[in-house]
Amino acid sequence: GPLTESLTTLEYPCQYWVMRITLPSGTPAEIDTSVANPKMGLVIAPDIFGLRPLFAELVSQLANEWQMAVIAVEPFPGKELSPDVGERFAEMAKLDDEVHLRDLTEAADALGVDRVGLIGFCMGGMYCFKAARSDRFAKISSFYGMIHVPEGWQSTTQGDPMEYLYAGFPERVLAIIGAQDPYTPPEQVTELFESGVCIKSMAFDHKQILDTCLQVLQRKIQEEPIIFNLLEKRFSLRDLQLLFEQILGIEFDRRNFRKKLFTTGLLTDVGEMERNVKHRPGKLYTFNQEAYEQIKRKSFVGIQF
Repeated sequence: GPLTESLTTLEYPCQYWVMRITLPSGTPAEIDTSVANPKMGLVIAPDIFGLRPLFAELVSQLANEWQMAVIAVEPFPGKELSPDVGERFAEMAKLDDEVHLRDLTEAADALGVDRVGLIGFCMGGMYCFKAARSDRFAKISSFYGMIHVPEGWQSTTQGDPMEYLYAGFPERVLAIIGAQDPYTPPEQVTELFESGVCIKSMAFDHKQILDTCLQVLQRKIQEEPIIFNLLEKRFSLRDLQLLFEQILGIEFDRRNFRKKLFTTGLLTDVGEMERNVKHRPGKLYTFNQEAYEQIKRKSFVGIQF
C-alpha cells in the first residue's frame, strides 16, 4: 500500500514534533526530513523495547545535529506488547528476518536520499549485522549487537548474523562491543573481527555511568516535566509521588507534594478512579501538554523540591 503519514505530534511531553508514517509494509516508523539538502540518510533499528519517546527524540536530535534525514522503525509491528522484557524475549523467535530487513530497506527508501546509513542498538545492533547482506546501506554501526542469535531467540526465521556478514559487506560495519557483555564473548568477537568488521571495544564503569545518569535525571525532572514520560498516560498522584521519591531518594509530605503539583497547572483530572488496586483508589490525571506550552513561554522554572 502507499506510504501514509500524519503530521500530528505524538503524545510525549518535552520532545520535538515528529512525523509518524506507515511504511508500505504497514509497519510504523518515526521520521524527520526537516533538514534541507541532507548530507545523507540514517535508519535507526531500536532495541527490544521498540519505538518510544527516547527514539522519537533521537530521530530529531540526530537529524538536526548531523544534518541528515532520519527514521526509526518499529521492530514489533502489529504487536501489543508490554514493557516486560520477558514478554518481548518470547516474541523474538517469531520475528522473520525477511520481514524486518524489508522494513529497514523501506525505511531507507522513505528518506528520499540515495546514500543511507544504519545504526542499531542491542537487538537492533544484531539486525545491523544482518542488514550488511544488502548493498542498500553505505555505512552500518552496531551498538552492542548480538553476534549470534541467542539460544532462546533461534528459529527457522532467524538467520545467523555471521552468515549474513560473510555473504554481504562486513567492511562497511563498525561494531561497538561491550567489554564484558555476555552476548559478545571474546571468541565471538574474534569471529566478528575475522569477517572484516571494524570493532571498537568499550571498557566502561557501569556504576559510574549509572550514577551520572541518575544525577542528570534528578536534575532534569525538576527542570522539565519529563517524569510524565515514565508514567502511564493516566496516572494517580500516588504513583507520581512514588516515582519522584524513587528518583530523588527522598520522601515527601503527601499534602505538600500534592499542593505543589496542583499549583503548576500541569495536571488534568480525567474524572476517573483507579481500578483493581490494593490501596484506596485515587483519582486519575493526565499531563496537560497545552498548559505546559503556555507556561513554558513564560519561562517555566520547573518543579523544584
